[in-house]
Amino acid sequence: MKIHLNLKNLAFSCSLLSVLTTGCKRENISVDNPPAANSKAHTEATSLPNPGFESWNGNQPLSWNLSASGSARATGGHSGQYAAQIWNWYYYVKGFLTNGNVFNAMPGYDYNNTGGIAVSERPAALTGYYKYEPGSNDGKKDSAIAIIALRKYNAATRKSEKVAYTEVSLGPSSQYKLFRIPVSYASSVVPDSLVVTFISSRNGFCSGASNGNCLYLTLDDLALECSSGKKEIAVK
Repeated sequence: MKIHLNLKNLAFSCSLLSVLTTGCKRENISVDNPPAANSKAHTEATSLPNPGFESWNGNQPLSWNLSASGSARATGGHSGQYAAQIWNWYYYVKGFLTNGNVFNAMPGYDYNNTGGIAVSERPAALTGYYKYEPGSNDGKKDSAIAIIALRKYNAATRKSEKVAYTEVSLGPSSQYKLFRIPVSYASSVVPDSLVVTFISSRNGFCSGASNGNCLYLTLDDLALECSSGKKEIAVK
């Protein structure tokens, strides 16, 4: 049975509360170190922090990183008041949203060696809702990019190594649309950390936009699906 509570109007102090253990587990991390074997991750259900983008510090959603330009807090979320929005700006520069750390470059697996959340199980999929509106790009076909990457710390090399990487395209949609990204595992290794990244386009160019902006991706209500088929309890 799938269970998913959507309680976006709760105070942010409850945002990390887990109310049911579903098999995917997590704890927050900020450095490239493996979680301790007896850590909180082994008793707490996995929940992407601030998955509905209701809590912000200025122009940044808490627990996420938005590009300095080509991004904003959007009103009219799929549920609740807010959503996160990214777009191409200066005609060709891509906006991004990630829960990994960003090192002065477009995020992707290689740039997300720290940050994200810690896990001690193998999530089956990432789900959420999105809108993708091309705007003034001369009607050329394009898509946004969604990435989920999982890593495992190797004590011998002192580096995090890739366990899974899935990248999909999100096509145009003027209304909120459900997406599901199955995780593609390269081995049977159990990962210890997870990074989610969204990028505003693949090769978009805003040639018809007077302000240089186009290809708007709006995101809301993200969740992890566990290997059992259950969804996390995302208390927002």
